[in-house]
Amino acid sequence: MSVDAETRVAPPPSGNGRGASVLYLPKGNRGDYFHHLLMRGKERNGWRVSVVCEPVHEKAFAEIVTGAGACHAFPDFTLRQSWESDLTAVASLDARIEDCERFSGVPANRLLLSGVRNLGCGFGRAHHLMPKSSLARHVLRDNMAGMRVVRRMFRFAFELLDSVRPDLILSGEWATPLH
Repeated sequence: MSVDAETRVAPPPSGNGRGASVLYLPKGNRGDYFHHLLMRGKERNGWRVSVVCEPVHEKAFAEIVTGAGACHAFPDFTLRQSWESDLTAVASLDARIEDCERFSGVPANRLLLSGVRNLGCGFGRAHHLMPKSSLARHVLRDNMAGMRVVRRMFRFAFELLDSVRPDLILSGEWATPLH
């Protein structure tokens, strides 16, 4: 699937935002602002809100997703996924990632470099204090693990976008490599 203007931006169902599908990628900052905005959109315009969050945080978003929305949990990106043994699925995913790279002008490997404290910690290990996260430990054990994690993140993002088909995506001004 190619990334082009038609697949990149979907107009709201009625052109005025009523009944729009909204995908929320929460971060700790401005959570109250986004909660209020999303609730107002649900109440006044019938927004269907979906949230990407850890399962332990689903209760905090229950009010926002009630109705046609849903909470979508992150998979464990350090674990091998069943689709990775299917060469056709991997080739298809790589083609979609390449389409995104061409469209944006940003190589996917830049995610490794931007995640210097976790996903790309192998690149900055000598210059930064590294957290002891499971993701950081995982990518330090195998120098190809970071790119496999990036590929899994893209797969998760594509599946999520295909499932939710958002008209609007809300996120904070800074985020993790997945956002």
